[in-house]
Amino acid sequence: MKHTPGPWRVSGLVTKAFHVLNKGGYLIASVSRASAYPKAHIHNARLNAAAPELMEALQDAISRLEGFIGSDCECDNTHANNNTQCCLCGYRAILERMK
Repeated sequence: MKHTPGPWRVSGLVTKAFHVLNKGGYLIASVSRASAYPKAHIHNARLNAAAPELMEALQDAISRLEGFIGSDCECDNTHANNNTQCCLCGYRAILERMK
């Protein structure tokens, strides 16, 4: 694991930003309240706080799909040529970006 273990939570006690904190109360991220989109800042902070759980769920989904269809995807990685991809390749790509 390369990230701080969860769970993470959002603290709105700061005036100019929402803070994402780990279970010990240490700062993981700070999300500015300044935004061109009303209320986007709190949703961005909540998305950040959910990251450890989302990563775990994604890893579980990949394992379950591999158990169901095997470790070879149904598209045989041909999506590079036609801009399509199976969900397994898509999930793997997202997971790689999270690492």
